[in-house]
Amino acid sequence: MVKRSIIALCALAAGMAHAEIAPEKLTARKLPANPGAHWVWVNDMALFSIDGKAFLVDADKGEMLGMISGGAFHDALVLAPGYRSFYSTDTFFARGTRGERTDVVTIYEPTELTPVGEVVIPPKQLLSVATPVASQVSDDGRFVLVYNFTPAQSVSVVDTQARTFAGEIETPGCGMVYAAGPRRFLMMCANGTMLVVKLDDQGKLVSKKETEPLFAPAQDLLNEDAVRVGDKWYFISYKGDVYAVDVAAEAPRFEKPWPVQQGAERDQWRPGGYQLIAAHAASARLYVAMHRGGAGSHKQPAEEIWVHDLAGGERVARFPVEPHATSIQVSRDGAPLLYTVNAEHPGLEIYDATSGRHLRSVPGLGLTPSVLQVP
Repeated sequence: MVKRSIIALCALAAGMAHAEIAPEKLTARKLPANPGAHWVWVNDMALFSIDGKAFLVDADKGEMLGMISGGAFHDALVLAPGYRSFYSTDTFFARGTRGERTDVVTIYEPTELTPVGEVVIPPKQLLSVATPVASQVSDDGRFVLVYNFTPAQSVSVVDTQARTFAGEIETPGCGMVYAAGPRRFLMMCANGTMLVVKLDDQGKLVSKKETEPLFAPAQDLLNEDAVRVGDKWYFISYKGDVYAVDVAAEAPRFEKPWPVQQGAERDQWRPGGYQLIAAHAASARLYVAMHRGGAGSHKQPAEEIWVHDLAGGERVARFPVEPHATSIQVSRDGAPLLYTVNAEHPGLEIYDATSGRHLRSVPGLGLTPSVLQVP
């Protein structure tokens, strides 16, 4: 009797296995062409994985809108002017963690977050702790510029219009990329100068020229992370001095640096983190991630955010952040939000950028969140 019951059950299961099951229809939400004022990209360099990611978050609602995969040691996205498209500089290995390496610039359509093309580049791009200036786009959106480090230094140029690799420019002793016009970019050099690189309309090298020294490396190093407001790039030194580089003219103009600390603060507080400064152009405010520390503490997370007037350097606000922040960013609108992440506590923290009041948290964004970007 038991044997017959088992046979009957098996026959029934076999019949069910062959029954027609209607396929599930999958749909994807299409995002607006114009990004929200409080959308923010949270890039995950995924130090303990081979698959970095970038998460798009609506900070007002505290919800994730979408996600893309960014390959090994994902750095930061390259956002085209007007957010018509965006790019990801990706590295893949044939065997996951080993094997033949392939580097590509992946082209994305922003309303569906889908890849619509890719350009293979030399397998040389910098793989390191994330920084927003390892790759940039020219001011007119024509060329994506990717910094290479093998440890030889160079820049790969991708023509986004033709979707082709335009060439490689050797830049010994100079690193990172700072866009400075449709056919020009700057790089920071080990001797304290800036390298000015000019391209032609095909992305080929026209000229390379070093400036006079911007800073004295033996006395105080500059952090490579910088923010741009109009025609000026703002850098901050390890000790806390803000340097401005005006790229409007043919030859970059260096302004006199000014300190973020006053008096005894100089010995007690330092800027630190991975993405340690942000700017709000409309109010001419500079946000600096600060911690209690001394020499060698430049990667330590921020206990406080200090806000300074870009025009005169005056500090206008300071407020604590928790968890302490390794990266910061500010929205561009008239009611700005401050965004922070800590690489050891995956999640996004959202503050009122004027008062410093904590508004909400968005947990569970990747493994080691790093660079924050506003579209």
